[in-house]
Amino acid sequence: MKKLMLILFVLFMAVPGVWITFQGVTGQAATYSEAEQRMLETFPEFSVSNLKEYGQQVESYINDHSPMREEQVALNARIDYTLFHATDTPTVTLGKDGWLFYAGQNSTEDYRGLGGRSDEWHQQVADLMNTVDARLKARGIEFVVLFAPNKERIYGEYMPDYLTVVNEKNRLDILADYLKAATDITIVYPKECFEDKTYQWYYKTDTHWNNAGGFLAGQELIEALGGNPTDVSKVRLTYTARGTGDLVRLAHLPAEKFDETEVVVDDYLPETILNMTEDASYYPSLKYYTSENAPDPRHIVFYRDSFGDAIAATMSRYFSKVDLYWWNSGAEAKMGEEEPDVVVYEILERYIDERIIDDLTKLAAVWE
Repeated sequence: MKKLMLILFVLFMAVPGVWITFQGVTGQAATYSEAEQRMLETFPEFSVSNLKEYGQQVESYINDHSPMREEQVALNARIDYTLFHATDTPTVTLGKDGWLFYAGQNSTEDYRGLGGRSDEWHQQVADLMNTVDARLKARGIEFVVLFAPNKERIYGEYMPDYLTVVNEKNRLDILADYLKAATDITIVYPKECFEDKTYQWYYKTDTHWNNAGGFLAGQELIEALGGNPTDVSKVRLTYTARGTGDLVRLAHLPAEKFDETEVVVDDYLPETILNMTEDASYYPSLKYYTSENAPDPRHIVFYRDSFGDAIAATMSRYFSKVDLYWWNSGAEAKMGEEEPDVVVYEILERYIDERIIDDLTKLAAVWE
């Protein structure tokens, strides 16, 4: 009997590890965790160069792929939230009244007005923007930059009290001011337009602005491009309940404890007839809009991230042609074949440190 129990114990301990390892070696292991909203560790390749790290890499892989890991993570998060009103995820901040905020990529520091960037860095960004602008102007194309503000600054009243604002002017404020002085490029920074809280502009449990926020940012762009913007009071906004957003999933929080709304923008240029085609050979896919009866005949190309989605609903009705290129789709060469009237570079505030230099370098090469 003791031998049987010993055999069963060994099998209980060994089989999961052997199975997890087999899945990793054969490429059958999951690669993404919905519960944790991140890529999982892949099984490491053994080589002399990573001999010292190999054991730790295997351990990290096994930890990521242990049986019922997602269920265990979700249960632990539920206990933390229910008993301590806390999250075990350092990249998510629990705000007031059910609001959640992303804390990664210096978002909290930018909310508080901490940190800084060197004069050399600011000048490098300005030089690259001027290079892109000059190359586009040589082709008769206008260049516009749109900075999408982080949610924390727009809805700071829902941030926890222990996170105080140290400096009212943060790094994006400083960058926008610097570029307006050092370049002739149109800089659209739609922060002040969100101060009117008659409507909800961002999701409570998601990092993004909603369709109303995208509409407002789109109208700022239209005005900056010399068009005729529409006041939000002239359209109909309908808010309805929807599932919770990416921050709930990122922090493995119990979705039933949070509420979220979706907003639909109606009665905006209803006379236009909108068509959209999609090129799924790229990932994320490229989207091309054409609008019959559009007020403005110009062709707009967006080089953008996920905040561009909500803007597209507005811009695609106002301009006759709007093309959306995702920043990391690898479609720069295809974008360079176009001859639009305007190129809009949209970037979210928290991505600036890691992306803006590389993005602008790519854009400079596209129309070289």
